[in-house]
Amino acid sequence: MEWENLKSYIDKILSFSHCSFSRERILNFEQERVSTDCSGIIHLLLELINNESIPKSYKAFEIYNHLLLSTHSSSYIHHVREGMVLLWKKKSPPKSGDTGHCCIVYQAPIEVVSSRKGRREFEIEIFEVSKNANGPQRRKIRIQTDLCGRMMGVLWNKWKQTNLIVHDTFSQNRPKCVKCKRVISLCYCFLLPQNPWSSPPITIIRHPSELKHPLGSVKILENSFNGLEILDTEIVNQHSFSKKVALIYPSEKAIEWDDFKIQNKEEIENFQFILLDGTWKKTKKILYSNSWLQSIPHLKIQRDQLPQYKIRKELSSEHYSTLEVFSELWTKIDSQARYKGARLEEIFNFVIDHQLNKIGADKYNHNYQHYPGFIKRK
Repeated sequence: MEWENLKSYIDKILSFSHCSFSRERILNFEQERVSTDCSGIIHLLLELINNESIPKSYKAFEIYNHLLLSTHSSSYIHHVREGMVLLWKKKSPPKSGDTGHCCIVYQAPIEVVSSRKGRREFEIEIFEVSKNANGPQRRKIRIQTDLCGRMMGVLWNKWKQTNLIVHDTFSQNRPKCVKCKRVISLCYCFLLPQNPWSSPPITIIRHPSELKHPLGSVKILENSFNGLEILDTEIVNQHSFSKKVALIYPSEKAIEWDDFKIQNKEEIENFQFILLDGTWKKTKKILYSNSWLQSIPHLKIQRDQLPQYKIRKELSSEHYSTLEVFSELWTKIDSQARYKGARLEEIFNFVIDHQLNKIGADKYNHNYQHYPGFIKRK
């Protein structure tokens, strides 16, 4: 069910003239009557769309346990959006009475307190059925997270330290993170810097076909920096660059970075360095479609580590991802960026490792034996 359809049901329920809190499950649109509890309203709304994903007998804490095992659930605030079910449970649920709570996100979270004592606070509007309101209501609550955005507590009359999750229960599509565009189970946003870094003097010319690539490494860079220049095109005007330019590309004319006559910081700041993103075939097309790219200095950068892009078709000891080249180049431009460059590669390795787990050991061992430094997975 799309959010607009779910919202229309919620708004109608909120306008009912006969509302009460009870352990019954009554929802009658003709009589404008609703009588249920927090878990009951979830079941009743699921019945409207013939969704039987949650056993009908489950209470709030049982729904929590059930959805916690789903790949569609998340404990990170940046995955929370309208229409999702928000849940938490008591550490020791009683046999009867209040075992936890579930509600529906009515308005996406807004950060209201940032980085206070290692915590962040978000305000979020929810739709719920509660005993205090004696029925359904909309209200705003506060959620507390750690610095990475993992939900850790909720302001419910008073602060409760508890684990919260959200789940896209009413959607038939796999929920995706709005930032990295990956499914929630493969989201890497909790590893990103809380405050994006300032961009170094690097421009990436990305072949348009890479925009749809689910494992494109440039997306990680895009989410990690403020103002990183990324040009999604095959043809680029040289006059769009105000500085001197140099291309990082292992062509026949390319020279080693250490042989390039710019080693001090002042000279480096006068240059804009260009990376090409795409398959070898596509990057060559960009190179030969722009004659000025062929005439500027070409540099190649050596790395001590083997490429970590272990699931690409073209792979040799020199086939690095754009992110790996970017990271190495960044540390050469700015020696103090080594830690940040290593962090970028940690995010990239996280994405690749998750994809390898999805592929499975047998398929990977069979298809990727050509990888330099191949290690058989178990």
